[in-house]
Amino acid sequence: MLQRTTTDPPFLTYGVPPRDFAALVRLLTLLVDCAKPFQGTTHTSVSLARRAQEWGLPRGLPWLHADPREALEALTTHDLWPFSLDPADAPRWLHRQRLYVCTTCHGTGRRRAASYAAGRWAPCTCDGGWAFTTSSHDAPPSHVDLVGVAALGVERLGAVIGAAGMLRDALGAQNAPLLLCAMTAWELRAHHVDAGVRCAGQTLAGAFSAEETVCGNGRSTSGAPFPWPEKAPRGHAPRVRRAWPALRLLAGARAHLLDANPAGITVAAEITGRDAR
Repeated sequence: MLQRTTTDPPFLTYGVPPRDFAALVRLLTLLVDCAKPFQGTTHTSVSLARRAQEWGLPRGLPWLHADPREALEALTTHDLWPFSLDPADAPRWLHRQRLYVCTTCHGTGRRRAASYAAGRWAPCTCDGGWAFTTSSHDAPPSHVDLVGVAALGVERLGAVIGAAGMLRDALGAQNAPLLLCAMTAWELRAHHVDAGVRCAGQTLAGAFSAEETVCGNGRSTSGAPFPWPEKAPRGHAPRVRRAWPALRLLAGARAHLLDANPAGITVAAEITGRDAR
């Protein structure tokens, strides 16, 4: 059975859920008014967290803060957000804006791909059937996106900070900003399948996507995804080999590298597919 090495951080166990349940409970305790009735019943942060682990956050939650920016400040006050709020050092947030129905999948969100390992259909790289554009902002687009990223937990978010610094060293761009976003497992798989084919081994994000696709499709005898190799496979570019420890650190923390260049390092966290944005 494949196991992690003893040199890995203690949280870096492959196959762990994308959300830290204890962190999710603390987040919902702080951000949701559990005293208000929801859909005719009362709920607690623990029951919401159990539901969110499998099904996602329901629509219409009574958030205590009207603005996600205020919620972000509350997390910082309670030591649940390890990033700085200083505009010069704080991470940016990636916002998606839908433009028009995708011309590749015609709004279905999936496309034919006979060679795709999971079957005859592969996820499309659009946003739920829509072509989209992205922009960066200093606040999360919604409470759900904030919870999706913060639910990684403080320890894993600290690993994201460390990996971002290592990637800046590999890129030779110390001022490259860190961009955060939350995506569903389907959206992440679509991105990794596409980027892993186009840029495998030649760019940092392409190497991450290629390895994530291979490890995600394979399973060890325990049923967990295969762990990443300790060294970059042969054929990868020198820059990728130098940055391999940072890529492994992100993968073990259940964070996903979407892009890495001097203009910015984009990292995504997985949210449950039915999360209400």
